[in-house]
Amino acid sequence: MIGKLWNQDNTYKFKYNLEELENARKDGFDILKPFLDDKKLYSSDKMFEFFANRIPDKGRMDIYNAYGINTYNPIEYLKITKGKLATDNISLEVVS
Repeated sequence: MIGKLWNQDNTYKFKYNLEELENARKDGFDILKPFLDDKKLYSSDKMFEFFANRIPDKGRMDIYNAYGINTYNPIEYLKITKGKLATDNISLEVVS
């Protein structure tokens, strides 16, 4: 797991796991473009665009409900779907 995404006090945070990131780089992984500083703790009051592109908006509760999520919860959605898109090979592992 190269990094961790979490929500704390209504703030989304992302931080790389430097040891795992270095191992992934040895295997050809390129750093995530929106998070170029591998030592920085990124914080935002909104979901980071990189992750937001992988979740339905609040108006699509039918999609959340299909996964058994009854309230708008982007972290839970990413946890279940692994944030997979047809346009890349990124798979997210969300640990709570």
